Amino acid sequence: CNFDGKDNRCPGDPAQKRTVGRRSGQMQGVGPHLGQCSPNADVGSQYSFPAEGKCPAGVSPGTGVCAWGGAVAVRTVAARCLIEERGLLDACHKEIGHAPFTHSAAIWQRAFASDDPARGGCPDAPADEVVLV
Repeated sequence: CNFDGKDNRCPGDPAQKRTVGRRSGQMQGVGPHLGQCSPNADVGSQYSFPAEGKCPAGVSPGTGVCAWGGAVAVRTVAARCLIEERGLLDACHKEIGHAPFTHSAAIWQRAFASDDPARGGCPDAPADEVVLV
């Protein structure tokens, strides 16, 4: 799936859109079939969660009705902190095409692990700054 700035768009067969997708990071790496069934230790894995596969409330994945659900937000930070102040956008530009994106991943992990800017963390985002898409 790819986010187009408004929605998560998942091309392909409608039946496949009801499943969770997995591939190697940026479709790189040594695993066969673009890393769908390999460990992807060299480049990491990317997952897609199409809206068509989301479980309705009260329904669990694995029932044949849906593929994913029950996700709960643990922490929300302002995109500005992560992307601009911690440098994620610049890191991603430098690492694109060079998986496993270790520098970008480290920025992401530090931003959510702490609210202390001295440790690379980002403060919690106030509810009025949260935008759901």
